[in-house]
Amino acid sequence: MEDGGQTFALKGTNLITQLPSKLGASNKYVASMLLRESLLVSLGCVLQCSESGITLDSALAMADYLPDGSAVIAGSTIVQACLGEHWKDGGYRGNDPSDVDVFCTAKAAPMVRSWLVEKANCIFVGFRDHYIDSTDGRLAYTVDTKIHHVEHWGALEQNIGSDLERMNRWDYDRDTVADANKEGAGIDVETLKRTDYYKDALSFGRNCQKNYVDFKWNIGMSFDILGVDKDKAYNIKAKNNQLPFDFDGNGSIDLVVARREVNTPFALLDDFDLTVCKASFDGKKLLHP
Repeated sequence: MEDGGQTFALKGTNLITQLPSKLGASNKYVASMLLRESLLVSLGCVLQCSESGITLDSALAMADYLPDGSAVIAGSTIVQACLGEHWKDGGYRGNDPSDVDVFCTAKAAPMVRSWLVEKANCIFVGFRDHYIDSTDGRLAYTVDTKIHHVEHWGALEQNIGSDLERMNRWDYDRDTVADANKEGAGIDVETLKRTDYYKDALSFGRNCQKNYVDFKWNIGMSFDILGVDKDKAYNIKAKNNQLPFDFDGNGSIDLVVARREVNTPFALLDDFDLTVCKASFDGKKLLHP
């Protein structure tokens, strides 16, 4: 479409769309419904290929689980959905799916974490800071005063071996539960949540603020020498206080958390170089600037 900004609701009867004025009302509705279904299918395929743990069902659940306007999926995931493509980012295995980027306000962050745990069956695997270097242009994400920090999350089934024992990010040749399920193993989430690994992850999560978050923030993420951020780390917790955590885990979700004074996740998208990268999905609507 070339009519400027479009908003397409992807769920329920609250369908809002701006289509070329030459289309009649009934044709607009049919066109928007066709576009709705096409985008849903494409988004579902991109999320499935991401192996992040976030599925189309869990993405749609954002609308009911989170306050309106508090969190969005944006970046390359939505661009791929719009283009009907699936990208790879290389990664340590050489052919990993691209990350899924979720942007949220600081106030909504505990609810977003609970959504990732309960609806996407994910675990917290630490701050996304390993690629930062004082000469790296990507340091800009920290310098940008709208962003407080970026958390890394991964699918539970990607962090447990097919033998239901703990894995780590360097187990190149070992099958995960996700690998086993692709071959028809049928290991369900409830089974995974009864493992010793998951019980340990919940225990680690209860102590991660003291043992990981505050320590990590103070030694490597506040950049006081640059005057970038003298604020303490936010309390990394979930709404329901269930926060499975594995410092040695692996994942492909980046949760970008705004500073407290930022009231909308859309403010975090303003600095994208490409306008198409500002496209986002909140569980109801696909927003294209």
